[in-house]
Amino acid sequence: METNFSTPLNEYEEGSYESAGYTVLRILPLVVLGVTFVLGVLGNGLVIWVAGFRMTRTVTTICYLNLALADFSFTATLPFLIVSMAMGEKWPFGWFLCKLIHMVDINLFGSVFLIGFIALDRCICVLHPVWAQNHR
Repeated sequence: METNFSTPLNEYEEGSYESAGYTVLRILPLVVLGVTFVLGVLGNGLVIWVAGFRMTRTVTTICYLNLALADFSFTATLPFLIVSMAMGEKWPFGWFLCKLIHMVDINLFGSVFLIGFIALDRCICVLHPVWAQNHR
């Protein structure tokens, strides 16, 4: 029996062909997440340092510090997501780290509520400045 070494008419073999658009769609999110990680960790680290150690303790400062901590913990988990995406949505870090990362990602909801609280606090300070100054 002879072995058939012919190639298909469309020269497509499973797993050996990726279009340029598909490659860009795989690499672009990794680059965006990498830049987000670097800028997020540096920016939130700076806010944590300034709000935590260099500014007086006020309601607004504490809110900004808590917001920066929540965002910092979220952006610190991005390298794990980048590696997982680069490996084709496989999770090489084990069960415990998977659960821990998802628990930290819940901080995203904390960030949303903190932003809402900061907006409400600013609104009260603008609409009722005397009351806010006496009761904060």
